[in-house]
Amino acid sequence: MSAAEELTAAVAERLAGSVYSMERTPDGFVVNADLTDEHVFRPHRDRAVRTTVQHHVQLDEPRRVMRITDVQVDVVGRAGAVPGTGTSVLGAGVRAERRTGRVREVSFRRTWDPSKPKGERVVEEARFDSHEVVRHIRDVAGALGWDERDGAAQRSGKIFGLAGGAIGLLTLVVLGVALLVR
Repeated sequence: MSAAEELTAAVAERLAGSVYSMERTPDGFVVNADLTDEHVFRPHRDRAVRTTVQHHVQLDEPRRVMRITDVQVDVVGRAGAVPGTGTSVLGAGVRAERRTGRVREVSFRRTWDPSKPKGERVVEEARFDSHEVVRHIRDVAGALGWDERDGAAQRSGKIFGLAGGAIGLLTLVVLGVALLVR
């Protein structure tokens, strides 16, 4: 069994019985979150929003390096009324938003029953943390001797962030010099 196959099998074993499913790809694997599971809570901001969360893991077996890229896609559909006005219109619309890189979404719900004895009051508990599966993958990979590197989306985000910070700092220095010279 190759190192990549060993890692893939270990991650599949770790995720067995959870809300996550794994699919193999030519360069690694993809982990999908089942957001319809009863133990997952996501607030219904809008009933017409459908969300998928995926974690793409690209494996470089000779170097024992992996890259994890999160992809979250929200598809919003609207039909029959202008939002907030109640005015009916003939037509429909669909908008899709895709976020790639390191995406994190956390939500939870806990229901208590105050009539029950202390310690038994929590009746229902559900939560969703999109970063939970990344922790599972990192734990398994670290135990097997794999390292993680940033994917292209994370690297470009860091570069743009540093460039924006440098431009902002340069602007402050120029403004400071201009105020001192006056």
